[in-house]
Amino acid sequence: MDSDKKEKSKLKQQECKKRKKDKDDYLPEANEARRCEIPTKKIKVTEEKQAGRANESVKKEEEKKKIIEKERTEPSIVILDLDTTGLINGNNIPDITQIAASKIGSQKTFYRYVSPEQIISNDAKTVSGIDWSNGILTYQGNPVDFVGIKTALNDFLDWLKKFDDVIIVAQFGFGFDFIVMDRALCSCDLKDRFNSIGATFCDSINIIKDKHPGLGSYAQKSLAWHFCGETYDTHNATDDVAMLKKILKNAGISTSDFRRHSVDYTSIPNKC
Repeated sequence: MDSDKKEKSKLKQQECKKRKKDKDDYLPEANEARRCEIPTKKIKVTEEKQAGRANESVKKEEEKKKIIEKERTEPSIVILDLDTTGLINGNNIPDITQIAASKIGSQKTFYRYVSPEQIISNDAKTVSGIDWSNGILTYQGNPVDFVGIKTALNDFLDWLKKFDDVIIVAQFGFGFDFIVMDRALCSCDLKDRFNSIGATFCDSINIIKDKHPGLGSYAQKSLAWHFCGETYDTHNATDDVAMLKKILKNAGISTSDFRRHSVDYTSIPNKC
């Protein structure tokens, strides 16, 4: 009797297998679809992810192009300040002891301490904190790294060449910084190299006077308090540049203001 049950069970299993096989043979496409259903979904999701990454990459590239194009169409405003061995006295032009510069709208900066040939006046030492003695240049009593004037100027020109349509801005530039820079470029035979950059010049005093007439004083110390609410009493070139950037920003000076007040190199009194 047990053998009969086993035989019936065996026959039943065979019958089930036969029916399944017949069904599979009858619907091959359906079975193929079932077998491919999950991989197909995975492929679709992968393709969507790849498409998303491609679109994101395109957007980033377009944004990058817009930034580059904006930088090409807008001038590069560079704030300049010099520390020197003294003041201009007739035809006697002081030597540069520090060059500092910074591009507005960025963190790009430049500075070099420079070994002078002339003696630094006591007033200049007091104002800038820079001293030169026995071949050692110090700032507030601490030795600093320095280079010769030609190296400093070549480094500065290399830095300027990174930018397009440069406008160099200095506080009282036409009365001091631009004249001192011109004499230094002449003495190092670098005027032609500087001219090849095509930079123009702008005195920040003229812009601020035009934009904000009637202020009691246009000294940088007074402007720092008026526009920034900051007490400011330092004449280190790097500090002066940082403060002038802040003043011009808070004073609402625009790109068109810089352009309108900029002049070419020939407008600077020639000290060669």
